[in-house]
Amino acid sequence: MAKLCAIRARKMRAQSGRCYYCGTPMWSWNPGRFRKRFRLQWRTVHRYQCTAEHLLARRDGGTDAVDNIVAACRFCNEERHNAKRVQDPAAYRNRVRARVASGTWKTVQTRKSPPLQRKRKKKRRLRVRKKT
Repeated sequence: MAKLCAIRARKMRAQSGRCYYCGTPMWSWNPGRFRKRFRLQWRTVHRYQCTAEHLLARRDGGTDAVDNIVAACRFCNEERHNAKRVQDPAAYRNRVRARVASGTWKTVQTRKSPPLQRKRKKKRRLRVRKKT
């Protein structure tokens, strides 16, 4: 299991922290920080957890080899393997990307939040007293 965790971490770094299928950001170690960054509710954070996705499932003869594993969000991983007929990875990726483009696949909004407005300090004017 430790080998699989190391492969998952390496794949996540190689994919810039994004899901292989939908391209959404994922979290690996700190869900609270991820939640705050993307302003998510606790009940939705788990779907963006990074998982080790076997391109050829172990039940179909796949192994834990590096070239058989990619990093995918929990939602994409479960959706692919819970389907009645499991699609091959390339077809599934194309289907998911098409749905992301059309807005029918739930992803994290990665738009940068507007910068915080700072309150401007009022400049103090020095009052010069006139001597009489």
